[in-house]
Amino acid sequence: MESDRGFPAYRAGSAIRRLYPTWLIGGAIFGAILIVNVITLVRYGQASALWMPLSLAVVAALLFGYLANERSATVTTPDHIETRTLFKTRRTAWHDVQEFEIKGSPKLGQRVFVHTATDGVLRLPHLDTANVESLEAEVSALRNLWEQMTASPT
Repeated sequence: MESDRGFPAYRAGSAIRRLYPTWLIGGAIFGAILIVNVITLVRYGQASALWMPLSLAVVAALLFGYLANERSATVTTPDHIETRTLFKTRRTAWHDVQEFEIKGSPKLGQRVFVHTATDGVLRLPHLDTANVESLEAEVSALRNLWEQMTASPT
């Protein structure tokens, strides 16, 4: 979790980031196999029927996974809570938030969802037991922030 003057941001945690070298090595190996197959195809007019599509699929999957983890986040600001995924960014104004909810089992992992007046139920990326030490404390902090942002000035 990052925090900018009381507005937390949740991104991929250290457990996911520790996998990045594995993804890089896998991408390099299968990328090299793909390059060899492309060169063979261009030079000799044929390539391995097994390794070329397999290498392309693995490289695409690794690239997609890396980009999805780097892009996805839950970011809070004074105006809204923002959920980012690879292809979409949703901004939900604090006054549209109805409730925060923890779903899942403690054994298999829990995730946080926000109920909104406009978008229904949204999962908050990286706000889960894999990325946050105390999920209940983070949800409590988000509820407090939500109450502060929606409190009418007296």
